[in-house]
Amino acid sequence: MVKTRAFSMLETLLASILFSTVMTFMMAVWVTHAKAIDKSQDQQVAGALAQRIMEMQRARGFQATNVTSQSFQIERTMRGVTQEATFWYSVYVNDGPSVNGPTYKNVLVRVAWEDQTGNHTLDVESNAGW
Repeated sequence: MVKTRAFSMLETLLASILFSTVMTFMMAVWVTHAKAIDKSQDQQVAGALAQRIMEMQRARGFQATNVTSQSFQIERTMRGVTQEATFWYSVYVNDGPSVNGPTYKNVLVRVAWEDQTGNHTLDVESNAGW
């Protein structure tokens, strides 16, 4: 014959304290994760913008030119909250080594943005030439 026994009040109390403690730590991890996702989305936008501008400059080849700071606005919705963000990009073009005239140009695209944690920049560098 199998005996069953009900949980005592002490076991129930210990189980609920343990569950509450674990869930409190899990919620802290979830909040940190949500903030990291929000920050990474800004980096993804900056990377995509830098890549787009770089491809436009590389398509121009040897006619790649400097671009002074230009703004780029985006609007995104995350968890039902719409946010607007402004990114600024600049393009810096320098001649490569000059043996019989430069054979390529060094192109640097710099994207900058600001969020709750401060100012950030992302640089993409490549060569454009013949």
